[in-house]
Amino acid sequence: MLAEKLDNKTIENRNTVPVSLNKLIAALSAAVDLAGSSDRKHSLRTAYIATRLASNMSMEKAEVDNIYYAALLHDLIPAQSYFNQSLIFEILGNLPLSSQVAKQVVALWQYKQGNGIASRLGHLSLSERIIYLAECFENQYCNGESEEYLLRRILSNWSNRIAAAADKKIAAALADCLREEAFWQDLKENRVQRALEQMAPDWRQQLNIDDLEKVSRSFSLLIDRKNPYTGQHSQRVGMIAGCCARLYGLDSAMSRRVSIAGYLHDLGKLSIPEVILDKAGSLTEREMQAIRAHPYDSYAVLSEIEDFTDIARWAGNHHERMDGSGYPWGRSDLTVVDQIVAVADIYEALTSNRPYRRALSQGDALSLIKKQVAKGKIRLEAYELLEMTVESKSSCKEADNLANARGSSCWFRVYSGFDAKQIAAEADR
Repeated sequence: MLAEKLDNKTIENRNTVPVSLNKLIAALSAAVDLAGSSDRKHSLRTAYIATRLASNMSMEKAEVDNIYYAALLHDLIPAQSYFNQSLIFEILGNLPLSSQVAKQVVALWQYKQGNGIASRLGHLSLSERIIYLAECFENQYCNGESEEYLLRRILSNWSNRIAAAADKKIAAALADCLREEAFWQDLKENRVQRALEQMAPDWRQQLNIDDLEKVSRSFSLLIDRKNPYTGQHSQRVGMIAGCCARLYGLDSAMSRRVSIAGYLHDLGKLSIPEVILDKAGSLTEREMQAIRAHPYDSYAVLSEIEDFTDIARWAGNHHERMDGSGYPWGRSDLTVVDQIVAVADIYEALTSNRPYRRALSQGDALSLIKKQVAKGKIRLEAYELLEMTVESKSSCKEADNLANARGSSCWFRVYSGFDAKQIAAEADR
Protein backbone atom coordinates (compact mmCIF):
# COMPACT_ATOMS: atom_id res chain seq x y z
CA MET A 1 0.00 0.00 0.00
CA LEU A 2 2.75 2.44 0.94
CA ALA A 3 4.91 3.89 -1.78
CA GLU A 4 8.28 3.93 -0.03
CA LYS A 5 10.29 2.97 3.00
CA LEU A 6 12.80 5.09 4.87
CA ASP A 7 16.32 5.05 3.46
CA ASN A 8 18.32 3.29 6.17
CA LYS A 9 21.41 5.20 5.05
CA THR A 10 19.60 8.43 5.88
CA ILE A 11 18.04 7.30 9.15
CA GLU A 12 19.87 4.39 10.67
CA ASN A 13 18.31 1.86 13.00
CA ARG A 14 19.40 2.69 16.54
CA ASN A 15 19.00 0.14 19.29
CA THR A 16 21.20 2.18 21.61
CA VAL A 17 20.80 5.86 22.48
CA PRO A 18 24.13 7.64 23.00
CA VAL A 19 22.50 10.70 24.55
CA SER A 20 24.24 12.39 27.48
CA LEU A 21 21.96 13.00 30.46
CA ASN A 22 23.71 16.30 31.16
CA LYS A 23 23.41 17.59 27.62
CA LEU A 24 19.74 16.60 27.49
CA ILE A 25 18.89 18.38 30.75
CA ALA A 26 20.93 21.46 29.73
CA ALA A 27 19.20 21.67 26.35
CA LEU A 28 15.73 21.28 27.83
CA SER A 29 16.52 23.91 30.46
CA ALA A 30 17.12 26.27 27.53
CA ALA A 31 13.52 25.61 26.51
CA VAL A 32 12.45 26.56 30.03
CA ASP A 33 14.27 29.87 29.60
CA LEU A 34 12.16 30.38 26.46
CA ALA A 35 9.08 30.12 28.68
CA GLY A 36 10.35 33.13 30.60
CA SER A 37 11.04 34.99 27.36
CA SER A 38 14.71 34.81 28.25
CA ASP A 39 17.51 34.40 25.77
CA ARG A 40 20.26 35.15 28.24
CA LYS A 41 21.08 31.57 29.33
CA HIS A 42 19.59 32.20 32.75
CA SER A 43 19.38 28.56 33.83
CA LEU A 44 22.90 27.73 32.61
CA ARG A 45 24.40 30.70 34.41
CA THR A 46 22.44 30.02 37.61
CA ALA A 47 23.62 26.40 37.55
CA TYR A 48 27.23 27.51 37.03
CA ILE A 49 27.08 29.95 39.97
CA ALA A 50 25.32 27.48 42.30
CA THR A 51 27.72 24.66 41.46
CA ARG A 52 30.73 26.92 42.03
CA LEU A 53 29.33 27.97 45.40
CA ALA A 54 28.69 24.37 46.47
CA SER A 55 32.20 23.35 45.41
CA ASN A 56 33.77 26.28 47.25
CA MET A 57 31.90 25.21 50.38
CA SER A 58 33.42 21.70 50.12
CA MET A 59 30.04 19.96 50.00
CA GLU A 60 29.83 16.23 49.29
CA LYS A 61 29.96 15.31 45.60
CA ALA A 62 26.43 13.89 45.62
CA GLU A 63 25.11 17.16 47.06
CA VAL A 64 27.02 19.21 44.47
CA ASP A 65 25.62 16.99 41.68
CA ASN A 66 22.06 17.46 42.94
CA ILE A 67 22.56 21.24 43.12
CA TYR A 68 23.87 21.22 39.54
CA TYR A 69 20.70 19.55 38.20
CA ALA A 70 18.24 21.37 40.48
CA ALA A 71 19.74 24.72 39.46
CA LEU A 72 19.42 23.81 35.78
CA LEU A 73 15.75 22.94 36.36
CA HIS A 74 14.90 25.52 39.02
CA ASP A 75 12.58 27.44 36.68
CA LEU A 76 11.00 24.31 35.23
CA ILE A 77 7.56 25.11 36.62
CA PRO A 78 6.07 28.59 36.13
CA ALA A 79 4.24 30.17 39.04
CA GLN A 80 0.74 29.59 37.68
CA SER A 81 -2.34 28.28 39.40
CA TYR A 82 -2.75 25.15 37.27
CA PHE A 83 0.53 23.73 38.58
CA ASN A 84 0.64 22.06 41.96
CA GLN A 85 3.11 20.06 44.01
CA SER A 86 1.87 16.65 42.85
CA LEU A 87 2.11 17.64 39.17
CA ILE A 88 5.65 18.96 39.68
CA PHE A 89 6.71 15.67 41.27
CA GLU A 90 5.03 13.80 38.40
CA ILE A 91 7.05 15.75 35.84
CA LEU A 92 10.34 15.53 37.73
CA GLY A 93 9.76 11.94 38.84
CA ASN A 94 10.31 10.68 35.31
CA LEU A 95 13.73 12.28 35.05
CA PRO A 96 16.60 9.86 35.82
CA LEU A 97 17.84 12.00 38.68
CA SER A 98 18.01 11.80 42.46
CA SER A 99 14.74 12.41 44.29
CA GLN A 100 16.55 15.25 46.09
CA VAL A 101 16.56 17.23 42.85
CA ALA A 102 12.76 17.15 42.68
CA LYS A 103 12.46 18.11 46.35
CA GLN A 104 14.77 21.09 45.86
CA VAL A 105 12.93 22.33 42.78
CA VAL A 106 9.57 21.99 44.54
CA ALA A 107 10.84 23.79 47.65
CA LEU A 108 12.13 26.69 45.55
CA TRP A 109 8.85 26.83 43.60
CA GLN A 110 6.85 26.96 46.83
CA TYR A 111 9.11 29.68 48.22
CA LYS A 112 8.64 31.82 45.12
CA GLN A 113 4.89 31.21 45.22
CA GLY A 114 4.97 32.87 48.63
CA ASN A 115 6.86 35.88 47.24
CA GLY A 116 9.99 34.87 49.07
CA ILE A 117 12.79 37.35 49.60
CA ALA A 118 16.49 36.69 50.06
CA SER A 119 16.58 37.78 53.72
CA ARG A 120 13.99 35.17 54.80
CA LEU A 121 15.39 31.83 53.67
CA GLY A 122 15.46 30.09 57.06
CA HIS A 123 13.12 27.21 56.19
CA LEU A 124 15.01 26.30 53.00
CA SER A 125 17.83 23.76 53.10
CA LEU A 126 21.42 24.84 52.51
CA SER A 127 21.31 23.47 48.94
CA GLU A 128 18.08 25.35 48.23
CA ARG A 129 19.49 28.58 49.65
CA ILE A 130 22.55 28.20 47.42
CA ILE A 131 20.39 27.86 44.30
CA TYR A 132 18.11 30.72 45.30
CA LEU A 133 20.97 33.13 45.97
CA ALA A 134 22.71 32.01 42.78
CA GLU A 135 19.55 32.93 40.86
CA CYS A 136 19.30 36.29 42.64
CA PHE A 137 22.93 37.02 41.77
CA GLU A 138 22.33 36.00 38.13
CA ASN A 139 19.36 38.35 37.88
CA GLN A 140 21.45 41.19 39.27
CA TYR A 141 24.24 40.36 36.84
CA CYS A 142 21.98 40.38 33.76
CA ASN A 143 19.89 43.37 34.77
CA GLY A 144 22.92 45.55 35.42
CA GLU A 145 23.34 48.32 32.86
CA SER A 146 26.66 49.64 34.10
CA GLU A 147 30.07 49.11 32.57
CA GLU A 148 31.61 45.85 33.73
CA TYR A 149 33.95 47.36 36.32
CA LEU A 150 30.97 49.16 37.89
CA LEU A 151 28.81 46.05 37.67
CA ARG A 152 31.45 44.07 39.53
CA ARG A 153 31.48 46.69 42.27
CA ILE A 154 27.68 46.66 42.52
CA LEU A 155 27.55 42.86 42.73
CA SER A 156 30.29 42.77 45.36
CA ASN A 157 28.27 45.22 47.46
CA TRP A 158 25.16 43.07 46.89
CA SER A 159 27.07 40.02 48.11
CA ASN A 160 28.31 41.84 51.22
CA ARG A 161 24.86 43.16 52.13
CA ILE A 162 22.01 41.03 50.78
CA ALA A 163 23.67 37.63 50.45
CA ALA A 164 25.43 37.99 53.81
CA ALA A 165 22.13 38.83 55.50
CA ALA A 166 20.61 35.66 54.03
CA ASP A 167 23.48 33.23 54.72
CA LYS A 168 26.98 34.27 55.79
CA LYS A 169 28.64 30.99 54.69
CA ILE A 170 27.18 31.22 51.19
CA ALA A 171 28.14 34.90 51.01
CA ALA A 172 31.71 34.02 51.97
CA ALA A 173 31.86 31.38 49.23
CA LEU A 174 30.47 33.91 46.76
CA ALA A 175 33.07 36.48 47.83
CA ASP A 176 35.79 33.92 47.04
CA CYS A 177 34.33 33.47 43.56
CA LEU A 178 34.13 37.22 42.96
CA ARG A 179 37.83 37.61 43.66
CA GLU A 180 38.61 35.19 40.81
CA GLU A 181 38.91 36.74 37.34
CA ALA A 182 38.02 33.42 35.69
CA PHE A 183 34.65 33.45 37.45
CA TRP A 184 33.68 36.73 35.79
CA GLN A 185 34.94 35.55 32.41
CA ASP A 186 32.98 32.28 32.70
CA LEU A 187 29.73 34.20 33.26
CA LYS A 188 29.88 35.81 29.83
CA GLU A 189 27.28 34.85 27.23
CA ASN A 190 29.67 33.04 24.89
CA ARG A 191 31.52 31.16 27.65
CA VAL A 192 29.06 30.06 30.33
CA GLN A 193 27.86 26.91 28.58
CA ARG A 194 31.38 25.58 28.10
CA ALA A 195 32.30 26.50 31.68
CA LEU A 196 29.25 24.63 32.99
CA GLU A 197 30.00 21.58 30.86
CA GLN A 198 33.41 21.31 32.49
CA MET A 199 31.71 21.13 35.89
CA ALA A 200 29.04 18.58 34.93
CA PRO A 201 28.64 15.57 37.24
CA ASP A 202 29.34 12.89 34.62
CA TRP A 203 29.19 13.61 30.92
CA ARG A 204 29.64 9.90 30.20
CA GLN A 205 26.26 8.94 31.63
CA GLN A 206 24.16 7.73 28.70
CA LEU A 207 20.39 7.34 28.57
CA ASN A 208 18.66 4.23 27.30
CA ILE A 209 15.53 4.51 25.16
CA ASP A 210 13.26 3.97 28.18
CA ASP A 211 14.80 6.89 30.08
CA LEU A 212 14.75 9.06 26.99
CA GLU A 213 11.07 8.39 26.43
CA LYS A 214 10.28 9.09 30.10
CA VAL A 215 12.11 12.43 29.97
CA SER A 216 10.30 13.38 26.77
CA ARG A 217 6.90 12.50 28.20
CA SER A 218 7.69 14.55 31.30
CA PHE A 219 8.40 17.59 29.18
CA SER A 220 5.25 16.96 27.16
CA LEU A 221 3.31 17.41 30.41
CA LEU A 222 5.03 20.76 30.91
CA ILE A 223 4.35 21.83 27.31
CA ASP A 224 0.67 20.93 27.50
CA ARG A 225 0.19 22.64 30.85
CA LYS A 226 1.50 25.86 29.31
CA ASN A 227 -1.83 25.90 27.48
CA PRO A 228 -4.11 23.68 29.59
CA TYR A 229 -7.19 23.75 27.36
CA THR A 230 -5.32 21.54 24.87
CA GLY A 231 -5.45 18.74 27.46
CA GLN A 232 -2.79 16.16 26.64
CA HIS A 233 -2.11 17.18 23.05
CA SER A 234 1.64 16.48 22.99
CA GLN A 235 1.27 13.11 24.68
CA ARG A 236 -1.39 11.98 22.20
CA VAL A 237 0.60 13.27 19.20
CA GLY A 238 3.58 11.23 20.41
CA MET A 239 1.51 8.10 20.84
CA ILE A 240 -0.29 8.42 17.49
CA ALA A 241 2.97 9.17 15.65
CA GLY A 242 4.62 6.13 17.26
CA CYS A 243 1.73 3.91 16.18
CA CYS A 244 1.99 5.18 12.61
CA ALA A 245 5.75 4.57 12.64
CA ARG A 246 5.23 0.95 13.70
CA LEU A 247 2.69 0.44 10.93
CA TYR A 248 5.23 1.92 8.53
CA GLY A 249 7.60 -0.91 9.41
CA LEU A 250 10.07 0.86 11.68
CA ASP A 251 11.39 -1.24 14.54
CA SER A 252 10.62 -0.52 18.19
CA ALA A 253 13.64 1.71 18.81
CA MET A 254 13.01 3.92 15.78
CA SER A 255 9.26 4.05 16.38
CA ARG A 256 9.91 5.29 19.90
CA ARG A 257 12.18 8.01 18.52
CA VAL A 258 9.27 9.12 16.34
CA SER A 259 7.09 9.17 19.47
CA ILE A 260 9.69 11.34 21.20
CA ALA A 261 9.54 13.82 18.31
CA GLY A 262 5.77 13.91 18.81
CA TYR A 263 6.06 14.45 22.56
CA LEU A 264 8.45 17.37 22.03
CA HIS A 265 7.16 18.87 18.77
CA ASP A 266 5.60 21.88 20.53
CA LEU A 267 8.57 22.57 22.82
CA GLY A 268 8.94 25.96 21.15
CA LYS A 269 5.44 26.96 22.31
CA LEU A 270 6.87 27.52 25.77
CA SER A 271 7.98 30.94 24.49
CA ILE A 272 4.47 31.99 23.33
CA PRO A 273 2.36 34.06 25.77
CA GLU A 274 -0.77 32.36 27.08
CA VAL A 275 -2.91 35.26 25.83
CA ILE A 276 -2.09 34.13 22.27
CA LEU A 277 -2.42 30.40 22.89
CA ASP A 278 -5.76 30.87 24.67
CA LYS A 279 -7.24 33.31 22.17
CA ALA A 280 -10.73 32.48 20.97
CA GLY A 281 -10.84 33.62 17.37
CA SER A 282 -8.51 34.71 14.60
CA LEU A 283 -4.96 35.75 15.37
CA THR A 284 -3.48 39.10 14.40
CA GLU A 285 -0.45 39.24 12.10
CA ARG A 286 1.84 39.81 15.09
CA GLU A 287 0.30 36.90 17.00
CA MET A 288 0.56 34.60 14.00
CA GLN A 289 4.22 35.54 13.65
CA ALA A 290 4.81 34.32 17.21
CA ILE A 291 2.97 31.07 16.44
CA ARG A 292 4.95 30.48 13.24
CA ALA A 293 8.24 30.70 15.13
CA HIS A 294 7.54 27.83 17.51
CA PRO A 295 8.58 24.88 15.26
CA TYR A 296 11.93 26.59 14.67
CA ASP A 297 12.40 27.03 18.42
CA SER A 298 11.58 23.34 18.93
CA TYR A 299 14.17 22.42 16.31
CA ALA A 300 16.80 24.80 17.73
CA VAL A 301 16.55 23.35 21.24
CA LEU A 302 16.44 19.69 20.18
CA SER A 303 19.26 20.02 17.66
CA GLU A 304 21.60 20.94 20.53
CA ILE A 305 21.23 17.39 21.89
CA GLU A 306 23.69 14.82 20.65
CA ASP A 307 22.09 12.09 18.48
CA PHE A 308 18.84 14.06 18.18
CA THR A 309 19.35 15.09 14.55
CA ASP A 310 16.41 13.04 13.27
CA ILE A 311 14.15 13.84 16.24
CA ALA A 312 14.89 17.57 15.87
CA ARG A 313 14.05 17.43 12.15
CA TRP A 314 10.76 15.55 12.62
CA ALA A 315 9.67 17.88 15.42
CA GLY A 316 10.73 21.03 13.56
CA ASN A 317 8.91 20.00 10.38
CA HIS A 318 5.49 19.37 11.88
CA HIS A 319 4.01 22.49 10.23
CA GLU A 320 5.76 21.99 6.88
CA ARG A 321 3.68 20.97 3.85
CA MET A 322 4.60 19.07 0.69
CA ASP A 323 3.84 22.02 -1.62
CA GLY A 324 6.22 24.32 0.30
CA SER A 325 3.38 26.34 1.84
CA GLY A 326 4.22 25.39 5.44
CA TYR A 327 6.54 26.98 7.98
CA PRO A 328 9.11 27.81 9.30
CA TRP A 329 11.30 26.87 6.29
CA GLY A 330 8.76 26.29 3.51
CA ARG A 331 10.27 22.85 2.79
CA SER A 332 8.90 20.41 0.25
CA ASP A 333 11.54 17.64 0.60
CA LEU A 334 9.62 15.99 3.43
CA THR A 335 10.04 12.33 4.38
CA VAL A 336 7.18 10.07 5.35
CA VAL A 337 8.24 10.34 8.99
CA ASP A 338 8.23 14.16 8.81
CA GLN A 339 4.65 13.88 7.64
CA ILE A 340 3.73 11.22 10.21
CA VAL A 341 4.42 13.72 12.99
CA ALA A 342 2.58 16.43 11.02
CA VAL A 343 -0.60 14.40 10.44
CA ALA A 344 -0.61 13.18 14.05
CA ASP A 345 -0.49 16.82 15.14
CA ILE A 346 -3.27 17.89 12.75
CA TYR A 347 -5.52 14.96 13.63
CA GLU A 348 -5.12 15.41 17.38
CA ALA A 349 -5.79 19.16 17.11
CA LEU A 350 -8.93 18.66 15.00
CA THR A 351 -10.37 15.97 17.29
CA SER A 352 -9.85 18.05 20.45
CA ASN A 353 -12.08 20.72 21.92
CA ARG A 354 -10.69 24.24 21.66
CA PRO A 355 -11.97 27.57 23.03
CA TYR A 356 -13.23 28.54 19.57
CA ARG A 357 -14.85 25.26 18.39
CA ARG A 358 -15.97 21.78 19.33
CA ALA A 359 -13.89 18.72 18.51
CA LEU A 360 -14.51 17.11 15.13
CA SER A 361 -15.45 13.47 14.81
CA GLN A 362 -12.81 10.96 13.72
CA GLY A 363 -14.39 10.72 10.25
CA ASP A 364 -14.67 14.48 9.73
CA ALA A 365 -11.06 15.02 10.81
CA LEU A 366 -9.78 12.33 8.43
CA SER A 367 -11.90 13.81 5.63
CA LEU A 368 -10.35 17.24 6.11
CA ILE A 369 -6.83 15.82 6.13
CA LYS A 370 -7.58 13.78 2.99
CA LYS A 371 -8.56 17.01 1.23
CA GLN A 372 -5.11 18.34 2.10
CA VAL A 373 -3.64 15.24 0.44
CA ALA A 374 -5.63 15.99 -2.73
CA LYS A 375 -4.22 19.53 -2.72
CA GLY A 376 -0.66 18.21 -2.54
CA LYS A 377 -0.03 19.46 0.98
CA ILE A 378 0.15 16.11 2.81
CA ARG A 379 1.85 12.88 1.69
CA LEU A 380 -0.61 10.14 0.83
CA GLU A 381 1.50 7.53 2.66
CA ALA A 382 1.36 9.49 5.92
CA TYR A 383 -2.41 9.90 5.62
CA GLU A 384 -2.86 6.17 4.96
CA LEU A 385 -0.84 5.34 8.07
CA LEU A 386 -2.91 7.75 10.16
CA GLU A 387 -6.15 6.30 8.77
CA MET A 388 -5.07 2.73 9.61
CA THR A 389 -3.99 3.83 13.07
CA VAL A 390 -7.13 5.68 14.13
CA GLU A 391 -9.53 3.17 12.57
CA SER A 392 -7.89 0.19 14.23
CA LYS A 393 -9.57 -0.75 17.50
CA SER A 394 -6.27 -2.02 18.90
CA SER A 395 -4.02 0.82 17.74
CA CYS A 396 -3.07 3.66 20.05
CA LYS A 397 -5.23 2.37 22.89
CA GLU A 398 -3.30 4.48 25.38
CA ALA A 399 -3.89 7.61 23.29
CA ASP A 400 -7.61 6.85 23.15
CA ASN A 401 -7.67 6.35 26.92
CA LEU A 402 -6.12 9.80 27.34
CA ALA A 403 -8.82 11.33 25.16
CA ASN A 404 -11.59 9.59 27.10
CA ALA A 405 -10.10 10.59 30.44
CA ARG A 406 -9.99 14.19 29.31
CA GLY A 407 -13.70 14.23 28.34
CA SER A 408 -15.89 15.89 30.97
CA SER A 409 -12.94 17.36 32.87
CA CYS A 410 -12.40 20.04 30.20
CA TRP A 411 -13.11 23.39 31.84
CA PHE A 412 -12.73 25.57 28.76
CA ARG A 413 -15.40 27.49 26.86
CA VAL A 414 -16.53 25.77 23.66
CA TYR A 415 -17.81 27.42 20.49
CA SER A 416 -19.39 25.86 17.43
CA GLY A 417 -20.33 27.04 13.96
CA PHE A 418 -16.87 27.19 12.38
CA ASP A 419 -16.88 25.92 8.82
CA ALA A 420 -14.49 23.34 7.41
CA LYS A 421 -12.17 25.94 5.89
CA GLN A 422 -11.77 27.76 9.20
CA ILE A 423 -11.16 24.52 11.06
CA ALA A 424 -8.57 23.35 8.55
CA ALA A 425 -6.75 26.67 8.87
CA GLU A 426 -6.81 26.32 12.66
CA ALA A 427 -4.73 23.17 12.41
CA ASP A 428 -1.79 25.36 11.39
CA ARG A 429 -1.80 27.17 14.75
